[in-house]
Amino acid sequence: MLHFFGQTHDLKELSIEYLYALVKHLGLSYYDAYNMPIWRRTWFVEKLVAENKEKSARQEMEAKAAQQKSVSNSSKRLFG
Repeated sequence: MLHFFGQTHDLKELSIEYLYALVKHLGLSYYDAYNMPIWRRTWFVEKLVAENKEKSARQEMEAKAAQQKSVSNSSKRLFG
């Protein structure tokens, strides 16, 4: 059933996901997250996603650097 006023099911689901992220990962109370303006809620979630992507990329680079270092150290032992 389509309602003229109110949120669609998908938008409600997204709103609840945002509330969950704010409560779980940022430590906000449900009340504070729920009463936060939607634009600010969205900003916080987008910032959290961006920070997690940066952290993941940094960890990948560190892992590759460590792997390359171990490969170069093993080749030095073989040919050094």
